[in-house]
Amino acid sequence: MRTMQVFHSPASIEHEPKTYFRRGKTIAHPETAERVRVLSNALGRAGFELAEAADHGLEPLRAVHTAEYLDFLAHAWERRAEVDPDT
Repeated sequence: MRTMQVFHSPASIEHEPKTYFRRGKTIAHPETAERVRVLSNALGRAGFELAEAADHGLEPLRAVHTAEYLDFLAHAWERRAEVDPDT
């Protein structure tokens, strides 16, 4: 039986934001480093093959998203104070 390969980034363990913007409000963020560890361990125990995701540059993103959307994503973090000045 073949198992599904799961792609991830080791940098995920460092992604632990405190808040995020949802439906017009800043709220507590559910993502934690512990959640990444729990999910990775569960996937491994279930027999899934974990592989590090390769960087393919921006071309695959440009193939499916507009330049305006990619520009929005590139600048969203620095523009967050326009929506919530307390962040």
